[in-house]
Amino acid sequence: PCTGFSLNATKDQLYLTSTAGGLIDRADLRDIPAGCSYGRMDGEAGFFYFGKPTPGTKNIDGRRRVSAMPVCLTRDGVFEDTESVKVELAGTGELCYTINGGAPTEMSIAYNDPFEISETCVVSVRNFEPDALPSSVLALSYIINEGHSLPVVSFVAEDFREFNAIYDAGVKLYELPGSLAMYRDGDSFRINCGVTLNGETSLVLPKKNMAVHINGAYGQATLEHDIFGGGATSFTALLLRAGQDQYQAVIRNELAQSLAEKANTAVVNQRSIFCVLYLNGEYAGLYTIKERPNASLYASVAGVDKDSVECFEAPAAYNSEFYMSTVDFVNKNDMRDPENYERFCQAVDIDSLIDWLFMEGFCANTDVTSGNLRYARSALADNKWHLLFYDLDAAFRSSSSVQCNLLNDYGASVIQVAAFSVPLMKNESFREQFLTRAAELLRDPLSNEAVLAEIDRMADEIRPEIERDYKRAGRSVKSWENAMEELRYMIYDRDWRQLNIDGICQAFDLDDDAREKYFGDIDGRPRQED
Repeated sequence: PCTGFSLNATKDQLYLTSTAGGLIDRADLRDIPAGCSYGRMDGEAGFFYFGKPTPGTKNIDGRRRVSAMPVCLTRDGVFEDTESVKVELAGTGELCYTINGGAPTEMSIAYNDPFEISETCVVSVRNFEPDALPSSVLALSYIINEGHSLPVVSFVAEDFREFNAIYDAGVKLYELPGSLAMYRDGDSFRINCGVTLNGETSLVLPKKNMAVHINGAYGQATLEHDIFGGGATSFTALLLRAGQDQYQAVIRNELAQSLAEKANTAVVNQRSIFCVLYLNGEYAGLYTIKERPNASLYASVAGVDKDSVECFEAPAAYNSEFYMSTVDFVNKNDMRDPENYERFCQAVDIDSLIDWLFMEGFCANTDVTSGNLRYARSALADNKWHLLFYDLDAAFRSSSSVQCNLLNDYGASVIQVAAFSVPLMKNESFREQFLTRAAELLRDPLSNEAVLAEIDRMADEIRPEIERDYKRAGRSVKSWENAMEELRYMIYDRDWRQLNIDGICQAFDLDDDAREKYFGDIDGRPRQED
């Protein structure tokens, strides 16, 4: 029976052999465009490219090559205080283009001379060479006199109508080809890619999350660009994320992740920047462009090859190696025994686990479910499981959940990671390390003042874009300011640091002496009663 498999469209080889092992035929796959196929035709020698795959029928109308991409001789991007922008193109065949009209065909506008545009639009260009498949689409975004203060990101789908239908309906799984560009103070990139809708709850919200897929079938195997200011600069995937906090405080997810970064935690954390998104030339509002929480992210943090990384999303199967070495192991063995604890520490990076548990508790994330957990490891690193820190839109909402969302028996019944964190709390080494680390983080990196300063920094960054973004949803800037004040109230007036201390002491059942030992020198404000 035939077994499904996949091949890299830019570099793999396919061999057809007899049952005896003799070579019947072979194909070297090279630069096959997305949506196209590659193969032989009856009566012809060699291989051809086909614009439309025809599984189950004969290959017809093949071409020996693919037309070269057209070139833009004048820059695209963001333009302010200008009446018009000149667009000048070049190519090796006949160039055809559209303006906000989707992928060009040979019936589209023929390019003969440079032309001027005076308002925000997308110019899509294709090259048509004789006896060749059309080139991929060159999508050029022109953001003219829009007055944005943040970096501008533009995604242009090859088929606008199909993209809009999928976006409006919130349909996942379909990957549509297009082009992604970012423009930031003269620093820009543009790359052809695929995009799918991403997430669950956000699919019913006005602004949808999207996953960007970069591979050789679209033209480049990786995006090489310093998007986030240091660290990894090579990407095969990105997120365009609005999240579930999009018309509330907006910043909750990014606030939690920024605090984890500033506190130098051992969690695997996503980097992101706020941006303004345009979809097919239309303003789509305030977003973030982020790293995806996947094997590539862990590989960049650990400094290993992506192919060496195992990464999965919980819940883990009961017979999986992860489940057996963590959840099953700690529930069948006494974690007070140093040997059992050491064996657990050989499977899971304990620094990563403690920092992840603490940060999830510190943020009071009420959306930590078995489906919002991801783990990664690599044999080329320490071969231990590390936890990824992501999906934090529900953070900083409920003061009653501070440090109580994972470190209790209720959490153990509904959240897979708590099924081994709660038994670990009986181990003296784990308790000592967790409590010492918590006190260290609460003294300075995560003091109320530090959190408020980060809230104010982010608020100042996005404030100029809020009015236009909120207006799309029929909301006012005042509603955002109120949400920000509620967030500040939660941190300062409710004394978030003291809530964390109280929550930890309760979870670990600390007496007065133990409380004084770990947290006695932290000057927290008296907790106010409801």
